[in-house]
Amino acid sequence: MIKLLTGAIILFFLLSSFMVNAKSKVIAPKSYKKKMHLMISGKKRVYYEIQNKKYSLLTLKGPGKLRIITRAGIKSNSNTGAEYVLYYKVDGGNIERVKFDDVTKSKKAVYKKDDNFTPGKAQDFYIELDRGEHVIEIKNGTGMYSVSARYLFYSTKPKKIDWISINPVASIEPVDLVTREDITHYYRFSKEEPLVIEIIGPTQLRILTRFENNYKMKGDINYRLNIKMNGTNINSYLLSSKRSEVTSYLDNKNLLPGKAKEIYIKVPEGKHRIRIISLDDDKKTILGRILFPKKDTSNKIS
Repeated sequence: MIKLLTGAIILFFLLSSFMVNAKSKVIAPKSYKKKMHLMISGKKRVYYEIQNKKYSLLTLKGPGKLRIITRAGIKSNSNTGAEYVLYYKVDGGNIERVKFDDVTKSKKAVYKKDDNFTPGKAQDFYIELDRGEHVIEIKNGTGMYSVSARYLFYSTKPKKIDWISINPVASIEPVDLVTREDITHYYRFSKEEPLVIEIIGPTQLRILTRFENNYKMKGDINYRLNIKMNGTNINSYLLSSKRSEVTSYLDNKNLLPGKAKEIYIKVPEGKHRIRIISLDDDKKTILGRILFPKKDTSNKIS
């Protein structure tokens, strides 16, 4: 019993030490960036208000763990604990619900410009993110309390995988890109001509996409993709890309490829047809390249 207790204590301290020592990156929302300035134990901290009518958007590249630290705004003259609900979804998937009950006022935190309200004690939760680009949407499900959040991302090192490319099943225009003298094959697809492959699972797909830029385009360019498996929607993605500084077209000097954005999806056992579609009417074409682990080339239909 003593040995088991000692082991549990050691494991607890190891996990606590990881979270303390792991380097985190502060993330700002892509949409609705209303800032809440707080003083917490004498330190300045910026939180972002979470809307109760629309989702706030965050974009991240995994793998890693997203920590969402929330605080409710409680009337300074109130002695009642706050209750609030948050809704979130990852990559357009199922809506998840998080509820916090009987949250009391913090004795260490104050709003810099509002004496009428006091921040509640910090309430946090974590979202695990796999490889690739992700969109997290979060909304306040309680209109009674104003809720703000601070977003910290702890990245982790992905496991090394030997990837090989897979060709589309339908005739689609190939495009060659050059990066530091290496030539890579992509395929041009659109809303009218999606990128379609067939694969035998179980496996994982690594989907690389690049927006096609002309020389007049500057800054971040947003584009949306939808992925279907056997005719059923898997997820929709909002991606943001800048012009690549190291990659160019082999045979086209009028266009500039965007930086590659990665999406990863899991494919269950059996034979499946995957369809990738651009959702934007104003963006004509996207470049795509699909890879899967070399170890899964021996997969067969059982």
